[in-house]
Amino acid sequence: MNNTAQNAADIPMPGCSLWLLPPSDSPAQSILSDLITTKIPSCFPKLQNVVFEPHMTLTSGITLPPDITGKKQAQRWLDDLPLPKEVVLDVRLESLDVGAQYFKKVTLGVKKGPLVTLGAHVRSAAVESGSMTAATRWAKETWAPHVSLMYADIEVTAEKRQEILRVVTAAGIRIVEDNGLLEDGRGHYREWNGGRIALVETWKELRDWEVVASRVI
Repeated sequence: MNNTAQNAADIPMPGCSLWLLPPSDSPAQSILSDLITTKIPSCFPKLQNVVFEPHMTLTSGITLPPDITGKKQAQRWLDDLPLPKEVVLDVRLESLDVGAQYFKKVTLGVKKGPLVTLGAHVRSAAVESGSMTAATRWAKETWAPHVSLMYADIEVTAEKRQEILRVVTAAGIRIVEDNGLLEDGRGHYREWNGGRIALVETWKELRDWEVVASRVI
């Protein structure tokens, strides 16, 4: 990793984050994990690989109450987090994007659709002090759900994006103009459904990020 990328990796994010993880036994978990750990890094042989859990960030910038001092308390906080009664968890991938930010260098865009409801409820409870008005506005206007494939502080050219697209397609993720289909190569697996919400200490340096609590939904 060059010095610039290394410095970027050492800059912590503010507060904790809530991630949506694919079911551990799902094709999504297997395919995305392989892309993050092996196949995408093969496109950048001189770059030190940064490994992280496949996830979609629900919200970040979470300041936990001062009495949350360990994993047991963190788990209790997450278990008590109010969620909508009917949660629609269809995570459909619809684009391959290259961004300017270190944590969004190469991502798979996620169709918002009904996920807006979950995003707003999580944001309201974890960040906006219960304000659904502010949280809904954020979910509709600011939130850009995505699944990161690579963290890096490098330039990704149009030609390199095409190379990554070929790798992603070969792995079983097909990006087309009007939709994104996640397939396992054998059937018609189009998206991941369900999974776990994970509380991650992203205020720490990247190498020290840790899931401190999780909740199946």
